[in-house]
Amino acid sequence: MFRKNRSGELGSYCYGENRIMQVELLTRKQIRVRTGWVLLVCVWFSASTLGADYLLFTEGDPQKDLSNLGERSIPEVVWSGKRWREVRLAPVLGDPEMLSKDDTITLNLFEDSVYTAAIDSLTVNVNGTVTVRARLENYPLGYVLISTTDNRSLGSIRIPEQGQHYLIESGLDGSNHYLVEADRATMDELESAPPVIPPQTTKEEADLLFGLQDTVVGDPLETANIDVMIVYTPAALQWVGGGSGMANIIAQAMAKAHLALDNSATITTMTIVHSAEVDYVESGNSSVDLNRLHATNDGHMDVVHTWRNQYSADLVALFTKVDDTGGISYLLSSSSGQPSYAFSITRVQQASWSYTLIHELGHNLGCHHHKLQSVQPGPGLFSYSAGWRWTGDNMNKYCSIMTYEAGQYFVDGVRHTRVAHFSNPSINHYGVATGHAADGDNARTIREIKHVVAAYRNVVLPVAPPSPTASTNYCGDKTLTRAGSPPAGVTWYWQGTVCGTQTALGSGATFTAAASGTYYIRAQDNTSAQWSAGCGAVSVTVVQPLEEGPDLNRDCYVDQSDFALFRDCLSGQGIPHDGSDICHQADFDGDSDVDLEDYGVLQRCYRGPEIPADPDCQ
Repeated sequence: MFRKNRSGELGSYCYGENRIMQVELLTRKQIRVRTGWVLLVCVWFSASTLGADYLLFTEGDPQKDLSNLGERSIPEVVWSGKRWREVRLAPVLGDPEMLSKDDTITLNLFEDSVYTAAIDSLTVNVNGTVTVRARLENYPLGYVLISTTDNRSLGSIRIPEQGQHYLIESGLDGSNHYLVEADRATMDELESAPPVIPPQTTKEEADLLFGLQDTVVGDPLETANIDVMIVYTPAALQWVGGGSGMANIIAQAMAKAHLALDNSATITTMTIVHSAEVDYVESGNSSVDLNRLHATNDGHMDVVHTWRNQYSADLVALFTKVDDTGGISYLLSSSSGQPSYAFSITRVQQASWSYTLIHELGHNLGCHHHKLQSVQPGPGLFSYSAGWRWTGDNMNKYCSIMTYEAGQYFVDGVRHTRVAHFSNPSINHYGVATGHAADGDNARTIREIKHVVAAYRNVVLPVAPPSPTASTNYCGDKTLTRAGSPPAGVTWYWQGTVCGTQTALGSGATFTAAASGTYYIRAQDNTSAQWSAGCGAVSVTVVQPLEEGPDLNRDCYVDQSDFALFRDCLSGQGIPHDGSDICHQADFDGDSDVDLEDYGVLQRCYRGPEIPADPDCQ
């Protein structure tokens, strides 16, 4: 891939094997490869353009016999797909420093399926997982979601206009990746169970909620962020094949949640603040599991409540390996909030590619099913808190996030396809409103309640450190010194990017800057892992001494002290110098003696004390 540069000049960087191929540079700055699937991909661009262009897959093989690849290599979904091929994703998709919004990705899926998508969201979550979201050109309903953790990726590509759904899956050992055109009829998805309606609020919780209401400030048209914690069972972790696999599933589930929230104008964001394995064996009944997740001090998953308080999670979701339901949760039934019932369960087998997680979180926000469903119909928190169904202008049947898909739940018996929208009468999908003002507006429900839920566990961010100071030396590395010390429970980390979140540069009282630029220092809470909203900054200019030339003492000046060193080395023409390091450096013309010719170089380059040496004078 080609890297962006700062000057606007053409830059380049390539991934892949060194194999020559005939390529054609197109006007839209893509590469057309005339020899089949790509083995070496180089994309040209100028930094002055809106964004860079990348190919999704840099290498791949056509469909081949599966029998010799081994049971651990192929995920189950590959076997059930319409077609598949082994692929290698462009490494840049896991590098947030290389990507930016408005970059485009050429989706070279199969030879008859090539699309272009523009990146509109790029996130790195608390697990270090990079998630890229892109929207397809010429297909306004289409989207791409790709999550990468430790070089292992998981993705979903949907093109509703074409009736296509593609999955990017890693092998169970994480070593291979596969592109699969999914066959909905064979996918392992279960409908969610009816939500559980919490009992009447206790006096203790009523007192807590009364205090909570006094602290909640926010207009429905103002953005609210809801913090989510996801825990998972050992069985769920084993099913996905390890930590990076689980991290990707969590990121994909959250990305689909964000997609639905954004599509529906909820003006709401959700942030994963913590994820962890919890020591629990599924009971076989997800209703029992949900009750145990919610309960405190019952001997089942009690640590989850400690973690929730520690990481200030407003909502808590549990991923389980089950086969009795797709998911289950508590239905918010009080506009004052019910923080002790902000829990849900999602079946891990479908968490990454379905809308199950956001469906269950929607119940936690007071959203409910369609009013005409035969199983626990809406509304939920408000009279309009219900899902919706509609027939698009293409005559296909669709339903919102909170509506059951299968026709068996409705009198008409007609199946509707779920799309990434909460019901909203103000937003159309295929030319038709996705909701009804009186009977289907879950988006409004979320806007009305989001600030209450976001206040379940308030996060106190650490105070940003003051700006550090820099040493005043002209020559050599600059020493940066933090101004003061962090308070108890907080660590100040040096950063190389504006208010970054890395810890690799350390947290010492000083930091050595070897190059010119702006350096930052940011606070992180040791318990919640939350970062300060701002950061301290200092800009420095670093002048390094020349490795060669008349600056013999390497102090970035050519002055009298260099003359003194040169004089001690002067040997005369044809007479070898004494071989010391200084005299070797003083032999500017490299003829093994220090003579008048070398003196001439020193004389030309002399500038005097406190006047920087000319780097071009040799």
